[in-house]
Amino acid sequence: MKKENTIAEIAYEILKKRGEPLHYKEITNLIMKSKEVKGKTPWNTVNASLCTNPKFKRVDKGTYALSDKK
Repeated sequence: MKKENTIAEIAYEILKKRGEPLHYKEITNLIMKSKEVKGKTPWNTVNASLCTNPKFKRVDKGTYALSDKK
């Protein structure tokens, strides 16, 4: 059985592919095209995942880019 990608893994691939920072609401909308984000507030779920993961850095209010850390 194939392991399902986490929100952070999908967000990483989105940011890598885009090559530019994105607002967490845009990242959420892109994630929701391929994966259900559970909870009443999917944007908050994605934002929490981004702000607590060292693979991402906040570059502006609500906007994230890939960090130099892996």
